[in-house]
Amino acid sequence: MNSCQCQPESFPFMCQRHGCRKTEHWHNLCRKHAGYFRMWEEGRGPGQQVGQPPGWLRRAWNFCRAVVRHVRNWAQYASRRVYRERLAICRACPSLDPERMVCREKTCGCYVERKARWASEECPLGKWRAAGSLDRGPSQQQPGDEPGESTSQLRTLHPQPTTND
Repeated sequence: MNSCQCQPESFPFMCQRHGCRKTEHWHNLCRKHAGYFRMWEEGRGPGQQVGQPPGWLRRAWNFCRAVVRHVRNWAQYASRRVYRERLAICRACPSLDPERMVCREKTCGCYVERKARWASEECPLGKWRAAGSLDRGPSQQQPGDEPGESTSQLRTLHPQPTTND
C-alpha cells in the first residue's frame, strides 16, 4: 500500500492530492502500485497535465492562501540553511520550470524562490515541510537557524524597497 488517502464515494472522482480525475482502475493503481503512485506524486501520472503550471487564477488563489499562512506565522522567514535546502530540493524536482523557477504542480504554481523563504510554507508533494509553527511570536528564532541569525537578517534574502526622501 502507498500513501493514498482518497476514499471516493463514486467514480470517477477528483483526486485533490494529484490534481486529476481518477477512475476506479487508476485509484487502485494509486493505492497498490508504487510506480504509479510515484508518477502521480511527481505530477506526470495518467490524467495529469504534464509540464503546465496552473492557470493564473489558481496561482493567485494559491498565493493568497500562502500569504495568509505567512501572516498567521508572524511573517517568519526560514533560516538561510533551510532556504538553501528547499531550493536544492526544488531544483532537483521534475515539477520545476527551471527557467522561471515556477512549480508546475496544480496545488502550487508558486515562484519557488519566494515560497522557500517563508517558514510557514511546504512543498505540495511533501518534499519539504513548514519550518515554523503558527503559535510563535516574531522574536523567536527559527529551528535550524545558525547562532545569531535573526529574522531581520533573514529578510535580507528579499530586501524591501526603500524610498529616498
